Amino acid sequence: MSKPRTPEQKARQNERERAWRAANPEKARERRAKYKAKRPAYQRAYYARHREKEHERRNQTRKEKRKNDPAWAENERRVQRESVRRWKAIPGNLEKYRAMHRKIAAKNRSRRLADMRPADLIVRVYEAISLRLPSHKRDEIAGEMMLEVYEKTLLVDDIEKRAKEFERRYNRTFDGYKTLSLDAPLPGGKGTFVDLLEGGL
Repeated sequence: MSKPRTPEQKARQNERERAWRAANPEKARERRAKYKAKRPAYQRAYYARHREKEHERRNQTRKEKRKNDPAWAENERRVQRESVRRWKAIPGNLEKYRAMHRKIAAKNRSRRLADMRPADLIVRVYEAISLRLPSHKRDEIAGEMMLEVYEKTLLVDDIEKRAKEFERRYNRTFDGYKTLSLDAPLPGGKGTFVDLLEGGL
């Protein structure tokens, strides 16, 4: 019976494995695919039922390894960089990558403006809202817009373009400009608009 390997032996074996995977990425992917294909059906069924639990366990394991094993953490970063490099090399993906980072940068700029210069944000929001609306409606719309800026669902660069959208949303919510039917009940529930026109009330 063979002796169990020492931690130093395990570390050297892991290092050799990492070096081999780095030098032979195609063979490493093929070996991984063969391993997954050979996995028993009961294991695949377990992972299918407990996918979220397994993801959480693996993420926690990665966090602990990053903290306790600098060599492992550095290798993980290298693998991630290489994966991103290969993905960007695919035609069309580089522009997707740049567009994604432009969107992230725009969201961060919006949040910084909201956190560091809230007065400038308030001025910009109110300037984008129509002056024809009553002040209480402008206040409600401005509040909704600033909340979405804080939640990063509205970009500062889009405030002027989307102001009309928020005005329409407010009008739909509070029925301020909705066409009413003559059969609609009057406020208070006393008759309808038809009764009012016929002089019945």
